[in-house]
Amino acid sequence: MAELIWYPQRGYGVCGPDKAFNYNDPYIENFARLGDSLRGRALNKARVEFVARHTGDNVIDFGAGACDFIRAHGQAYGYDIARKSKVILHDLERFIDVWEARDLRGMPLTCWDSFEHLKNPRELLDLRHSMIFMTIPIFESCEHALVSHHFKPNEHIYYFTEGGLRGYMLDSGYEMVERSDFETRFGRKDVMSYAFHRAS
Repeated sequence: MAELIWYPQRGYGVCGPDKAFNYNDPYIENFARLGDSLRGRALNKARVEFVARHTGDNVIDFGAGACDFIRAHGQAYGYDIARKSKVILHDLERFIDVWEARDLRGMPLTCWDSFEHLKNPRELLDLRHSMIFMTIPIFESCEHALVSHHFKPNEHIYYFTEGGLRGYMLDSGYEMVERSDFETRFGRKDVMSYAFHRAS
């Protein structure tokens, strides 16, 4: 079983996967049901407003899932590795491959519950997007992470304290310009939302 390795001096832990996670159709369909609920629609509206406080530009939703944020935003593009997500994105004519679209790398990026899934988040940060918005689980300690409902070996790889996340982002040239707990008002637990601006 995958093991969480905690780095207290860095403020985060890594739970390297021991097998590939299956982002299958039922996984995306579950998010589609959640996104189509009253709470889901209100949550995506709040995410759109959070982004709009900082930029009026088009954005790329990394880990677009069922594409609810993209529909709510109206001008967003998206990327995902899941088969069903790709089908939806192509049907909406909103698919962008963030790893290949070099001319669009300055666009703001959103990572709603996706940043923690990455094996190497620095590869994404190195694409030098102008802003990065995210909602992500935040923990007080290794012990907190291990008992949290967000502890999902093979699916979630990175587990950050708030200080650990801010330091990780700053090391890649991103400064935090806003933090918000607005998603907890919709009943979510142990998550925070952030806006980071590329400073270098």
